[in-house]
Amino acid sequence: TLKHIFKGNKKLFKGLRIYHSDYDWQEYPVLHFDFSQILTRSSENLEDSLKRSLAKIAKDQGVFVDIPSSQEGMVNVIKALSKKNRVVVLVDEYDKPIINNLDVLDVAEENRALMRDFFAALKSLDPYLKFTFFTGVSKFSQVSIFSGLNNLKDITMNAKYAAMMGYTEEE
Repeated sequence: TLKHIFKGNKKLFKGLRIYHSDYDWQEYPVLHFDFSQILTRSSENLEDSLKRSLAKIAKDQGVFVDIPSSQEGMVNVIKALSKKNRVVVLVDEYDKPIINNLDVLDVAEENRALMRDFFAALKSLDPYLKFTFFTGVSKFSQVSIFSGLNNLKDITMNAKYAAMMGYTEEE
C-alpha cells in the first residue's frame, strides 16, 4: 500500500479516503526490502543478498552506482535516486535475519551487527529521505539494530495509526 502511495498511483485508491485527501501524489523513488526474501543463513549470505537487492533496485530505477558493501550501496543508491526526488525506504520483516537464526546464536549476532551497520547508513541520509517505514515482529529496542537511528517512532500500539493503510472496517 505504501509503495503505491509513494509511487503516485492515485487511481488504485479510488473510493478510499486518501483518494479525496490533499495528498500531493508525487512520485518518489522507493527502496523496498522484504527480508523474508533475503538469504540469512550466514552473514555472508545476508551481505551478498542485500547487495543484489540494492543492485536490482538501482537497475530497475535506472541508476548505476557502485555497491562495494551493503552499507555503502545503500548510501550510493539513495543519493543517486534522490536526484529524482526524496527517497522512500520500506522494510518488511527487518528482524528476520536474527529471528531465523536463533538456533545458531553466532549467526544471529553476526546478522544483527550487519543489520545495525546497514540501517545506520540511513541516519546520515536523512536529508535525502522522504519517509522510512519498518515492519517486524520484534520491538525495536529488543533487537538493538537501530541504535544508530535515534529518530524512529514506534507506532505499533498507537490507535491513531490503526487504519493507516486506508483499510477501516467500513472500507
